[in-house]
Amino acid sequence: MKYIVFSFVAFALFIGTLVTICVNQNISLVSATYYEDDLQYEKKQTRRQNADQLEVLPAVSLADHQLNIMYEQMPSVESGLIKLTRPSDSDLDQAFVFDKQLGTHHSFNLAHTKKGLYRISISWKMSDKEYLVEKTIVL
Repeated sequence: MKYIVFSFVAFALFIGTLVTICVNQNISLVSATYYEDDLQYEKKQTRRQNADQLEVLPAVSLADHQLNIMYEQMPSVESGLIKLTRPSDSDLDQAFVFDKQLGTHHSFNLAHTKKGLYRISISWKMSDKEYLVEKTIVL
């Protein structure tokens, strides 16, 4: 009889622990505007196709806690945005703006960025066309 009661109590504690863990999990969406972004899917696909037609795409590299982006056409870029998003925690997302005065090479300091998987989304406008390139990196 004692074993049955002990087994039941152990099972109840196990289930209680699982429920507590599940309730405390961070289940934030990738983006606060996830649903609005989804409605813009067609526009995003057009930007990707425009980028696929380019001869030269922005090159992304990591070195010494620096995100380096090189793009020969940078002086021709009218506007641009680089988003660094962490799928597991939207609080760690960052955004950087293109500055065409810096020339063809941009470096961004990631020394204080938490290690893990990130998605880089580079979007820019050039010659009245919009472009989008996405990459995945691990810091």
